Amino acid sequence: MSNELIHNPVTGETLRVLESNKEVFRVEFTLKPGGEIAGEHLHPYQDQAIFVLAGKLGVRIGETNYILSAGAAKVIPAGTPHFQWNEHDGVTRAVEQFRPAGRAHDMFRVAFALAADGQTDANGVFKPLIGAAFVSEFRDVVRPTSLGLRLIFGTLGPVSRLLGYRRVVRKYIDQFKRQELHRTPVVAFADTPAAKHGTGRQAV
Repeated sequence: MSNELIHNPVTGETLRVLESNKEVFRVEFTLKPGGEIAGEHLHPYQDQAIFVLAGKLGVRIGETNYILSAGAAKVIPAGTPHFQWNEHDGVTRAVEQFRPAGRAHDMFRVAFALAADGQTDANGVFKPLIGAAFVSEFRDVVRPTSLGLRLIFGTLGPVSRLLGYRRVVRKYIDQFKRQELHRTPVVAFADTPAAKHGTGRQAV
């Protein structure tokens, strides 16, 4: 839904949905001062474009660190490890988009809901059993790059399924799908900075 807010109380990330369909998932992303995402990861099939609106956003793409100020943009190609943080005093705001969208919308909804329900550590990293279920469910959208997490989640995958954690993740998905039936379809904001800097194509 347009203007839908998805918030992670652990990492301090908030997404305001601007557009969501099978081609593109576009959001206004805010990150609190001192906040950072839960861990380095990659999107196997989605290109991610970032356009900073306000503040400064730290972005590591591969092995290179960037500090992006307002007006700056970067594209993270599919399959590229990356990480984001805000080491400054003010809130960072950016428009981010994922192409093709795949299940990015559902992935963020479930990830942030699990964080709100206490299923992560203090850094926002999933607890092992629920993490194994989440990574298995959304393998087409996001994968951790940490060798340690990959080993833990991979090893615990069969145990997680046996104990019902995969069903827990799918209950979250079903819950959001039911809510979506009562919402107006998402449309793009034609006058957003994202639109001005590349609606319908990647920001560069």
